[in-house]
Amino acid sequence: MLGLDGFRVLEVTESPEELVIRVETTAVVVGCSGCGGRAVAHDRMAVEVRDLPCFGRPARLVWNKRRWRCVEVDCETKTWTETAAGLSSRALLTEQAGREVTRQVGENARPVAQLAEELAVCWWTVMAAVIEYGTPLVEDPARVGPTDKLGVDETAWLSATPSHPTLYATGLVDLDARIVIDLVAGNDAKTLRNWLGWQDPEWLAGIGTVTTDLAESYRAGLSPHLDHAVRVADPFHVVRVANRASTRSGAASSRTPWGIGAANVTRYTGSASCSSPATNASTTGHGTGCCLACASATPTTRCSAHGSPKSPPARCISPTTPATPPSCSTKRSEAAFKTRSPRSTR
Repeated sequence: MLGLDGFRVLEVTESPEELVIRVETTAVVVGCSGCGGRAVAHDRMAVEVRDLPCFGRPARLVWNKRRWRCVEVDCETKTWTETAAGLSSRALLTEQAGREVTRQVGENARPVAQLAEELAVCWWTVMAAVIEYGTPLVEDPARVGPTDKLGVDETAWLSATPSHPTLYATGLVDLDARIVIDLVAGNDAKTLRNWLGWQDPEWLAGIGTVTTDLAESYRAGLSPHLDHAVRVADPFHVVRVANRASTRSGAASSRTPWGIGAANVTRYTGSASCSSPATNASTTGHGTGCCLACASATPTTRCSAHGSPKSPPARCISPTTPATPPSCSTKRSEAAFKTRSPRSTR
């Protein structure tokens, strides 16, 4: 259950917070590296390291580490401390724990902070293990083979603060193998161009398609190293740009100028900006208005309370109009009826 070769469990102590496991090595006979004579146990010291969680709780190993002494008087070695393959002398995590958190971060994209909480260690303890065990994996020449479809995109890795703007990184992905090739700081054309310049020309020649967003910086950064590749905009950004253009087009078409000819535009009798419901219906067959003042207005001309026949309506607008005029209250509508001139009622 422990998973550490050469160790045996001495005792296990349980608590709601963690599981404490006291262990020691199984060595009985140890030889001196200096003279080859038989050594004896000289002292013991407790070394604590974190292991993989056990039964949903953090596990802490307490290693009774022995110090050995050579009994030969003329031997210069004198004393030394025992070592173990699964436990580094200065590590805070066991090797199996370090490799597992590296796998969780690399393959499953789990946050470092989440794993640090599970193991009851700080963020840097987990990150140090990821760097130690993950760096050889990333730098393995056999990890990335020939690439036909290359994906390039940016990601924000540090939000803006009063002292610096948002910091971005450029990710390069093999779209067929679905693996991250590299991640470099920056998202400008120079960053991408420099990275491509460091790569093997034969590897670059094998790339037939490059997928990026619609940023001009990435399109410029692909030249001259990938001028031969077909450039494709990824669907997410294409759809987003299309939706944005459609929204702007719809908003522009829904606006009606309040200038010449506005009175000839058909308008709804109900205004989205009026807060008072219609209390009466038009007796002239013009339909129900949005308020008392608008009830008698014809749908093709104007609101009698808000404009004359020769001027465009200033308040009663279509619900699709983006403007938001002040709402028509009942008192304001009644005052408008009292103050309008006989000419304005025609």
